[in-house]
Amino acid sequence: MTRFEEQLKEAMARREPSGDFTARVLAKANREAAGGAGNSWRDWFRAPMAWRFAGAAACAVLLATSGSVMYEQHERAARGEAAKDKLMTAVRIAGVKLQQVHRHVLQVEAMEANQ
Repeated sequence: MTRFEEQLKEAMARREPSGDFTARVLAKANREAAGGAGNSWRDWFRAPMAWRFAGAAACAVLLATSGSVMYEQHERAARGEAAKDKLMTAVRIAGVKLQQVHRHVLQVEAMEANQ
């Protein structure tokens, strides 16, 4: 058996509680019942579960933030694609207009050459 297994076996071994265990448990239960323990927000944050909740909330905020950043990047890319499409349309229109002007210039030159 390895050292780790021996330590684990020792830690998991059954032990009898101390003699005043029952009295301590009952006293704490009475204190909590009388004092309304858990009603104060300070008590709530002292509990180990509250720290787990805080960690989970921090993770949720982190995920929401990263999701927001990813959405913003997606939106920026979509706007870029739309701008690119508009630019390509403008370039095609300009190309068509230039071809029309070029044909017109060639026609004028041909008419002048024939005169």
